[in-house]
Amino acid sequence: MYATDSIKQHPCCGSAHSAIDASLKIVKEHGIFDEQSIQKIEIETHERRLAHTNRPMPKSGLDAKFSTQFLTAKALVSGQIRLADFEDGKFLTPQISALLAKTQATGHQQADAYRGTVRVTLTDGRVLESVASTQFGRGPTNPMSDDELKRKFMDCTGALVSAEMASGIFREIMALAPTDRIGPVIARCAVQS
Repeated sequence: MYATDSIKQHPCCGSAHSAIDASLKIVKEHGIFDEQSIQKIEIETHERRLAHTNRPMPKSGLDAKFSTQFLTAKALVSGQIRLADFEDGKFLTPQISALLAKTQATGHQQADAYRGTVRVTLTDGRVLESVASTQFGRGPTNPMSDDELKRKFMDCTGALVSAEMASGIFREIMALAPTDRIGPVIARCAVQS
């Protein structure tokens, strides 16, 4: 594992991470969804978080990074949130647009300001609900698995180096001891980019 104070798991506004994580719990149990199987998506996050993430119809990729509606819908239909999800001109697919019309976000005032609830009503009548309480970064008390770390690393390096190179660099970083020098790994990355 790693020693750090915090790693931002999803490449978007931290205030939406609880809704994303609640959605991913649903996906883990039921699989990813297609837009036509979803009748309604209801999201509840703390009203302080919702104040800047209530963007029901984002206008740009940057705006989508702050839209709890977009991020929840994207997590449900893809099972992940990646940097490529925010490319202007590509982020608002017909599938996501249709889901946004079925998505509602409300705020709560509970003591847990990180708590997010996602409720998905399916067209077959089933209602799937999940709750997550995710602080803005994952750290020693709620660590990312090595697989989650690798997926994030590969996503972040994908535009810079080949997948093979990124995978090798990831292995080198994960093998570093706390007293090892990272300079040689950084130098190797600089040569490759």
